Amino acid sequence: MREPRVEAQKVHSVSWMICARSKTKGMDFSMSRLFDSIKQGLTEAVEYERGKLQGVKVDKVMVAPIHTYTPVEIRQIRTTQGMTQRIFAEALGVSVKTIESWEAGTNKPSGMANRMLELIQQDAGLFERLSIVARQTPTVLSHSHASQ
Repeated sequence: MREPRVEAQKVHSVSWMICARSKTKGMDFSMSRLFDSIKQGLTEAVEYERGKLQGVKVDKVMVAPIHTYTPVEIRQIRTTQGMTQRIFAEALGVSVKTIESWEAGTNKPSGMANRMLELIQQDAGLFERLSIVARQTPTVLSHSHASQ
C-alpha cells in the first residue's frame, strides 16, 4: 500500500492548510474535514453543557475510585495467587525489584498498577483466563525419580 501524498497549500500569509490525499482505492482524506468534524463535536458538547442542545443521547460513565494498596495487601494478593515475587512480577510485567519495593513499602504502585491489583484481588482466576499464567498440575516424584 502506498503512503498518502501530503500537500501543503498556502491559504493566508500566516496559516497553512495541510491535506493528505491517498491515491489508493479512491480514498480522499482531508485534514480540514477531520478538523471540521472535531470542531463540530466540540461545539455540540459545549452547547449540550450549556443546555442549548436538546434530544441528545448521552451515555454517562461512572468510574470507581482507585484503591491504594498497602504493602501487606499487595503481599496478600500475591500469596493468594500462590506466586513468588519473581512469578508475580513477570505476570504483571514489572521487575522483581518493583514487587519487593511495593511489599517493603519503599515505593507505591502507580494508579494503573493499583487498578490491576484490584482486578486480580476481585478475580483470582484472571491471570489464567487471560492466558497470562498457565499452571501445571503438581506432580509427586517417586523416590526412584528423586534420586536420579
